[in-house]
Amino acid sequence: YLINDVTIPGENNKTSQIDHIYISEYGIFVIETKNYAGRIYGNDSQQNWTQVLAYGRTKNQLYNPVKQNQTHVYRLKEALGDDFNYIFKPYVVFVKGNIDYVDSEYVLDLFYLRRIIKKDDKPIMSKVDVDNAYLEIMEYKNNPAKSKKEHIKEIKETLKDIDKNICPRCGASLVLRKSARGNFYGCSNYPKCTFIKK
Repeated sequence: YLINDVTIPGENNKTSQIDHIYISEYGIFVIETKNYAGRIYGNDSQQNWTQVLAYGRTKNQLYNPVKQNQTHVYRLKEALGDDFNYIFKPYVVFVKGNIDYVDSEYVLDLFYLRRIIKKDDKPIMSKVDVDNAYLEIMEYKNNPAKSKKEHIKEIKETLKDIDKNICPRCGASLVLRKSARGNFYGCSNYPKCTFIKK
């Protein structure tokens, strides 16, 4: 099953707009698509990535799409519950294929996405799980929690929340933590919520 453009409600009246959800016996593929031009620089741990245009004369910051998609998966898991054996596979697809300077196993071009989806592998979800996931997600598709205009407004508010150290997924506070790799802000609701702000 392929479902496009679904808005999933979450905690604290937040929503996630998911570009594509592909459901099969090989997992639930949660796909965020990006159509950025130029060179894109970034990795999984960075809060923001850089888009470089006009031979380096123009540089723009964009919110890390891997983190964005992780939030989509978090909300989708919450919405579907744990009564079934759902396996989620999150990917970010750059349709222009300009991912040479991106360091992430979750970022693909269209060609590689097709290979992953069509990969002949051992099924990891039952037909019952697949059908149930489709029916539940279609309920959200047919009865959206918010309009697109409301969702865009919410995205802007979410970015402000991150700046104020509020978790965009669950609404808990982000607290300073230390690791061997350096300091970072992590959700105080860990391990239930694993959001990280570098």
